[in-house]
Amino acid sequence: EPYGARVNLISGVFSFSDALEVADAVFPPPEFMEERGKHYNDKKRFMIAALMWLLRTEMGDQAHMGHVLEHAMLPDDRLMEWVETARDEQAKAILTGYRDAGESNFAETKNGIISALKVFFNQDVVRATSGLPTETTQLEECFRQPSLVMVGINQKNMMDGSGEVLFRLYKRLLDAAAMRVAAEQGGRLRVHLAYMMDELPSIGKINYMMRSLGTLRSYNISHHLGIQNDAQGQLVYGEAYWKAITTNVVARVIVFPRGINGDDAKKIRDLIGKTTATED
Repeated sequence: EPYGARVNLISGVFSFSDALEVADAVFPPPEFMEERGKHYNDKKRFMIAALMWLLRTEMGDQAHMGHVLEHAMLPDDRLMEWVETARDEQAKAILTGYRDAGESNFAETKNGIISALKVFFNQDVVRATSGLPTETTQLEECFRQPSLVMVGINQKNMMDGSGEVLFRLYKRLLDAAAMRVAAEQGGRLRVHLAYMMDELPSIGKINYMMRSLGTLRSYNISHHLGIQNDAQGQLVYGEAYWKAITTNVVARVIVFPRGINGDDAKKIRDLIGKTTATED
C-alpha cells in the first residue's frame, strides 16, 4: 500500500556472499535433494547477486530490489557499459563471463530474473521495500522488546504468484535481524519470537524451511504453521520433504476436527489410535 512501514530488503547486503543469500531467497534451491536445472538456476542466482552487489557498492543504502529489476531489463550494450565502470572485479567478471557465453544464454538468464522479480514493477511494493536507514523500520528494535510485525501481500500479487518472492525475502531479513539481536544477548533472544505463518502453502515455498524450523529453536524462536490439509503442504514442498517436516521437525500438532476430512481424518485417526497418554 502507499503507506505503512518500510524495510529495505537488501539493506543487510555487505558482501557478495550476502548478495548470494538474497539470491537464494529469490530462486530457492531445494533442501536435501538434487535440483533440476541447477546449472541454469545457479546462473540466475549469481547474476542477480552480481547486479545487487554492484548496485550496493555504487549506491549504498539507496539501492533496492527495484533497481535490480531495472538493470536486468537494460539492453545488453547499456548493461555492459555500466558493468565496465563497476568497482567490484568479482561481480564484474561473473557478468562479463555470462555475456561472453552468448547472447541467447545471456538473454535467457536476464528474462528469468525479470520474471522472478516482476512484483517490483509495482511502485507501492518498491516503496515498501526500499529506503534509507532514517526512513525504514529498524527490525532489530522489534526483537529487543515485545512487538508485533505484520507482513501482508496484496491478494492480486498472490493470485499471479509474484508475491511469493516477497515472503521469502522478508523471512530472510527477519531471521537475520533476530539472530543479530540474539548474538547481542548471549546467543538467545530474551523476548520470545513467534512466527505465525497462516495458510502456509499459499505463501509458496520458503527456502531452507526444515533447517529454519530445527535450528532457530535454540535462539528462542518458534514457528506456527497453519494449513488446511496435508495435501497442500505436499504440493508445495514435495511429499518426502513435507512428511519430514510434519512427522520429524514439528513438535506439536493442533487439529480442529470440524476442518478435517478424507485422508487427513484417517491420519489423525491412526495417530490417536497409536498414541499413549501418560501421567506422572
